[in-house]
Amino acid sequence: MLQRPRTDSILCMLGLAITLLLGLTGCGGSATGGPGANTGGSQTGCVAGTQEINGVNTRQFCGPAKAQATANGQTMNWSNGECATTGGAFSVNVGKIILGTSDAAKELKKQYDYFGITLQATSDGTYDKAVIGMDYQGQSYALITNSLTLSGGMKQGTFTGNDLKGVSVTGSFSC
Repeated sequence: MLQRPRTDSILCMLGLAITLLLGLTGCGGSATGGPGANTGGSQTGCVAGTQEINGVNTRQFCGPAKAQATANGQTMNWSNGECATTGGAFSVNVGKIILGTSDAAKELKKQYDYFGITLQATSDGTYDKAVIGMDYQGQSYALITNSLTLSGGMKQGTFTGNDLKGVSVTGSFSC
């Protein structure tokens, strides 16, 4: 009998994939150092970097990047993030990512919002294999089927897709 994977397991795997890609693309670094073109910068009151909260690893992103999305009639907004390109990979990370699926991590996801995209891309265009994930007020969305259009010299984009539960999500971002 074929069994469908549990949503928590898939979200965990997606989170791991995003985490690995973040490490590989050099995200979260200084706007003035490190490899790649990074548009993240210091924002008043925002301190970029990793932090352990209640035994859970987190990573805060800072800078001018922002994103918005709509799912189930709810509009979600994120600010304080960065965009980066390194080695053919493009990424957007906005807010604070909570790494984990423990009860403590689930509680933190109710307090901190995160939006992330990772994509193999070096130019504007439309792509269909982006990794798009977001946490907003305790709700998680992992867009397993999606279409993403980069424009403006890879400084902005729009996307549409369906998450693991079949929820349709549309949105945009700017760097």
